[in-house]
Amino acid sequence: MRTRLIFILKLVVVVGLFYFLLNHIGISVLIATVSQARYSYFIYLVLLWPLALAAVTWRWQLMLRVNGVLASYAFLYYLYWTSSFFTHFLPAGVGGDVYRFVRLQRRNSSPKAEILSSIVLERAFGVFAMALFVSFFGMAFTNQIRENMFLFATYGAIIAGMIVFVIIFLNLRRLRLDLRRWPGLLDHLRAFLSRCRIETMSHFFKGTVSSCLALFIAVGSIKILFLALGYPSDFLLLLYLVPLINFTEIIPISINALGIKEGAAVYLFLLFGYPAEVTFSVFLINRLLYLIVSLIGGLGSLWKPQRAS
Repeated sequence: MRTRLIFILKLVVVVGLFYFLLNHIGISVLIATVSQARYSYFIYLVLLWPLALAAVTWRWQLMLRVNGVLASYAFLYYLYWTSSFFTHFLPAGVGGDVYRFVRLQRRNSSPKAEILSSIVLERAFGVFAMALFVSFFGMAFTNQIRENMFLFATYGAIIAGMIVFVIIFLNLRRLRLDLRRWPGLLDHLRAFLSRCRIETMSHFFKGTVSSCLALFIAVGSIKILFLALGYPSDFLLLLYLVPLINFTEIIPISINALGIKEGAAVYLFLLFGYPAEVTFSVFLINRLLYLIVSLIGGLGSLWKPQRAS
């Protein structure tokens, strides 16, 4: 009952946000904007998806090796693609991660804690890359950040969070917590965190590089969509704003950040003079195209390779 109520509330948030955005922009204006798109550019966007997938698969394989789990790159690539279907089509944003965990554990018979910690680490590096992009490329827009309280607050919070991430994950091997007063769940938490570790700076560097590569491709996809709509965009600004907008996927008040991500994009790009109808169209088309591509992963989930890695 509680789960159903939460889902209904999230659905109300999604409908409310999209109603507000469409009412603010105007459906006729939105249709006119999309109708002017050069659809040939969408092909390039679809072709970029496998490249981004290759980068995040590399990142996951690195995290698995850190935890002593061996799996072929080809199988992990297949697994990541098929899991994208569940990520996009299930109400909870972690559906794809659960699918990867279950399928890999059944195939490899590896310890569950090691596989789970690799997924947590892999996701953590993705968030770290977003923070890195925001903090680094945001330096080119310090005047705008200082003048806007929201940009200033988020910029400072992200830099602080990035520093904390580096400190924690480089010191997890030396983690020592006195949990004698709180046995049980916290003991399991300590044991789990001890597995989420980075053995060497080489692992940390490779995890960061693979995450930044995937994010760079994602920003390039947004650039292509702006070109498809015939609107010039500053790529440096995209490198700052797109990762910042991606942070909305962490906010658990909507279904897969529907409405929240598009609303944040409209607000942030308006601060830099971009028309709301263009920005909304770009991010909505980007979501729809990735939904279509992830359908291939859904079909791939029906095929289950039998050979062990």
